[in-house]
Amino acid sequence: IVNSAIKACIAFSAPTDLGACSKELEKPSNFIYQRRFLKLLGEKIVIKEQQFPEHISSHKYNQLKTLREFDDRYTAPFFGFKDATDYYEQCSSERYIPSIKIKTLIVTAYNDPFMPDECYPIGICKGHSYVDIEIPEEGGHVGFFQHGNAYWSEKRALEFIESID
Repeated sequence: IVNSAIKACIAFSAPTDLGACSKELEKPSNFIYQRRFLKLLGEKIVIKEQQFPEHISSHKYNQLKTLREFDDRYTAPFFGFKDATDYYEQCSSERYIPSIKIKTLIVTAYNDPFMPDECYPIGICKGHSYVDIEIPEEGGHVGFFQHGNAYWSEKRALEFIESID
């Protein structure tokens, strides 16, 4: 069900397969990103623990080494999922692409360090009446920076919006 006011959708660097992205972040080449994400999430957990001490505990948070462990301990149970795998399976957007009924543009850079092959839903999008996928060579993860303090993604989004009838 789509609100009739929504005419189009654009997704840049969308992790369409959350489980695959989680595994990708566990690779040694992404260690620094995963460590940073866990640090930032840990800071949020401490704040939430102060607000909701009966529901959230930061006890042994520093033992978590992966985002999957974080999702197993916090995300999944807090939002009613059995575990991280259940959360990833139910919330990965790839499973919803076939049912999209509004003009949609998915853009994921080929050099996105967080996106494994599973996050480029080329097969699902091929021949889709509403969904187009673009895979530029450069862009990283939501970077898409251009010279002159401009972002290619902003330009591309505007072009796409202006092309909608």
